[in-house]
Amino acid sequence: MSNKYILPLFYDNIFSNMILPNAIYTEYGLINYLHSLYSTKVKQHNFFEEEFGFTDQSLAGLLFDNNLGRQPNSMSGSNITSRCYSHYLTLDENSIFLAREKYKRYIYPIRIPPYMDYFIGTGSSGSKINGEHFWKHMSQTALRDAQDGRAIIFLDYGQENYMEYDTYYLIHESLKKARIPADNIIFGINSFNAQEIYENWFGPGDQRIQVRDWPYVLANTSFHYTHFKEQHLQLEDWLQTQHTKRKYHMIYKVRRPRDHRQALLLKLASDGLLAKTDWSCLTPIQCDERRVAYFSGKFSWPLNQQSIQQMCDQTPKTLESENGTHYTAVRTTTDNNAEAYKNSYLYICTETFTHGDHKSLTEKAFKPVVNLQPFVIIAYPGALALLRKLGFKTFTGFIDESYDDEPDEVKRIHMVYTEIQRIANMSIDEIHNWYWSMKDILEYNQKHFLNYWQNDTVGHNFIKYLSDRINQ
Repeated sequence: MSNKYILPLFYDNIFSNMILPNAIYTEYGLINYLHSLYSTKVKQHNFFEEEFGFTDQSLAGLLFDNNLGRQPNSMSGSNITSRCYSHYLTLDENSIFLAREKYKRYIYPIRIPPYMDYFIGTGSSGSKINGEHFWKHMSQTALRDAQDGRAIIFLDYGQENYMEYDTYYLIHESLKKARIPADNIIFGINSFNAQEIYENWFGPGDQRIQVRDWPYVLANTSFHYTHFKEQHLQLEDWLQTQHTKRKYHMIYKVRRPRDHRQALLLKLASDGLLAKTDWSCLTPIQCDERRVAYFSGKFSWPLNQQSIQQMCDQTPKTLESENGTHYTAVRTTTDNNAEAYKNSYLYICTETFTHGDHKSLTEKAFKPVVNLQPFVIIAYPGALALLRKLGFKTFTGFIDESYDDEPDEVKRIHMVYTEIQRIANMSIDEIHNWYWSMKDILEYNQKHFLNYWQNDTVGHNFIKYLSDRINQ
């Protein structure tokens, strides 16, 4: 598809060597201004985030005594600028004050941080910045343009996320005094059904934003692996392993041990199945008797304290082929070691969220796809059905995938674990033959995934919607 849409993305502050994110704290603007006077190093966006991150030891944390350094109320540049859309989208990134006369309307992008309460202005209880809503840090020009309909505020939430009813309610509350019409705030969410849910929860008279589906993570991950082939298993290399028995039955990667991930890790340890698993847990975990009792009760299964303690003592732990990997270094674009996938047969995927009605997918679901592995997935009900709707093939006939229809979270996890146990109890010869009998599915899925970014109709429709709004 040739370039078809032009989106003007306008910013309040563009320095000589960086663009300051819109609606960020004024103090950040002052520091970035000073930085731009003395530094010749070109930075794409706010140097606090790009270089130092938001930790207690970050430069921002030290400067502002960890009040502003924990997380700002916006982040660096919009995901809409990703190259996965460049085949049909042209961007005009410019200053509001220099270029607003070029267009009848323009997009004012604001990228929301992972922790929504910071963006809403409720995440710093006891601090002077509590209640600092994002629109209070827009320039007066941008705010007036948004109020008058000349600026369309684009709230970019194109990341792994889950939206609760109460979160939307707090967003509504934060906007009550902004006098920005609901039609002028577009909330793009990494989801396939966020708009439907929002409009079911809030009637037309109660809506203060326009929620739209924008599954950015899938398109961006597809683009990334297509253009960085060295970061995934190549078909030719994979075919050469057809007659080589692999060391591990399974691969299970944990960066952040959310409850469902940690519970599964504890169960695998308790049942002695980690010996058949190439596993990682990049965050150290403590498993005293009270903690183990909590997981045993919440997930309704018996656990062996001694086996679990031995596992916990190994954390933080990397995969066998990834020595030196640490928590802060793992992101979508840095998971580039394909050796583990050549040395195991089944991928155990745990998505970020396992509850609720939002249908979203992150890069976690596509690591096994691009690396030619069958998988089980612990996610919300209907995750496999969504993958099939998107054109992927799943493993019915090889894996009992009835768990995908189970609405109860604990029952669904138990059903997944039953399949993990069954496959783990196969002999090496059995699992090797089982794996290669899915050869056609694995090849098809990888090819379909690598082509997805070029045929992403949902993302295309979202960008068309943005374009239509500014050209009304």
